[in-house]
Amino acid sequence: MSETKKTMVKAASKGPAITVAVTTGYRPEAARMTLSAIASQTIADRIELYFCIRPGADVGPVRHLLEGMGSYRIFDDMEIDTVEKCSARMSLQANAPFVAMIEDHAFPDPEWAETMVKTFEANGVDGVGSGMLNANPGTQLSWANFMLSYAHWAEANPEGPTDWISHHNGSFRLSALQMLTPEEVIEGCNREGDVVKTLKEKGAKLYFKPDGRIRHINPSSLSSTSRLRSDVGRLYGWNRARNESWGPLKRVAYFVLGPAIPILRYVRMRHVVFKQLPDINERSHGLALIIGLVLDAAGQMMGYVAGPGGTRERLAKFEMDRSMHLTPEDKRKLYPASR
Repeated sequence: MSETKKTMVKAASKGPAITVAVTTGYRPEAARMTLSAIASQTIADRIELYFCIRPGADVGPVRHLLEGMGSYRIFDDMEIDTVEKCSARMSLQANAPFVAMIEDHAFPDPEWAETMVKTFEANGVDGVGSGMLNANPGTQLSWANFMLSYAHWAEANPEGPTDWISHHNGSFRLSALQMLTPEEVIEGCNREGDVVKTLKEKGAKLYFKPDGRIRHINPSSLSSTSRLRSDVGRLYGWNRARNESWGPLKRVAYFVLGPAIPILRYVRMRHVVFKQLPDINERSHGLALIIGLVLDAAGQMMGYVAGPGGTRERLAKFEMDRSMHLTPEDKRKLYPASR
């Protein structure tokens, strides 16, 4: 019998404080460290865990971690088109007042869930962004990806109201998500984070809580970093040209001037990024930032003149199995039994 039919496999002693939605596109064991981190929360007995896996996948190897939650539900009858959309679909079924969508390669600190709940209750906000840390800091390329994706939400940034949070590993008030249509929530959980944009248009208040720490695994192999950064840049370039209604001449002009993009961005970003990331400095990791910016700019140039290509599909597939995108050393440390 499908696990999905067992709506609440383990009942909580009282109502859940927060629902955590996790989707894994490879196999349940890929989320072992994430599930372990959630089961180790100070309020684990008040966490409702929603776990989406591929149909027919064996959840046995991680069942003991699921049973460490206050309650859990397995979704195994849902097509995993993208991990973001699957987590969004689950979130809309939450029984808790707050919901978090956590990636299967992100590991919340033990106090994270309790911190999220208290932040929502104390500040009356609709979305809370967590302080992000690099879970595999041993390579320049891991830092390049972290700098470009998460520096703005690194734990060194000040706490307080903010204009933007990432929906990746973000937490939301369920009633705020319910102000939107299901389609707006599900389709809005995309690379651009349109769900956050739509919430803001509805008057939602956002807050950054650096003490609610999450450690995130970043791609560290050269081939994966090249694919990721160029595809992200290409999607950005296409979106910008489309949203600002650029004509052919402007697109070509930005393509021609493209080689200057990483230089200009580096000059603008360098002081801010390394201030946000006190564990590294420009002397040791400036090259990593330059590499990331160059790859991103190459993608942007393609997006301006050739459109998005298959970037959305490739980026969706990229998130299915993070272990594929690591150096052999990182893979041995983080996924010792993955192969």
